Amino acid sequence: MQKELKQGLASAALAGLVALGVVLPTTVAAQDEVTIRMWALTNPNNPEFIAQAAEAFKATHPNVTIDFLETPNEAYKTAIQVALVGSEPPDVFFNWAGEDSARLVRDGLVLDITDLANEPGQFGTKLAPSWLSTLSVGGRIYGAPTDAVTKYFYYNKTFFSQNNLSVPKTFN
Repeated sequence: MQKELKQGLASAALAGLVALGVVLPTTVAAQDEVTIRMWALTNPNNPEFIAQAAEAFKATHPNVTIDFLETPNEAYKTAIQVALVGSEPPDVFFNWAGEDSARLVRDGLVLDITDLANEPGQFGTKLAPSWLSTLSVGGRIYGAPTDAVTKYFYYNKTFFSQNNLSVPKTFN
């Protein structure tokens, strides 16, 4: 199960790289060297994972090099916004799911990878629809979810009662 999950995540991470092959100019010949710039948050496990994924990708795309850049969380939030509207944005990048990613889609800053994601054996055929929906807009997929964090919210009933507080109407 662990091995299958890792293979699925590698496919998901590489889906963005494969998608780039579709948008590379037609003047780029198969033998031309191509560098794909990939940005992500600093994460102790990322460099090893990306190196493995890049090696697997290079097996079928020997002329492609992955240039991986990590940036700490707070600095990344600013750097990615500036880079995406600048003259040298990264080709593949991490972004938080939700409204922030949806805004990038509306602004035309990301590639629709739905067709590639849904090819046989790719991440769109292996991940739960609810997980895919986190990086989808209008039923189209614009990113590959690679990891999830669960956050819990709870409230202290005694504290709420003692302070005459009620649960928000949108809390279920």
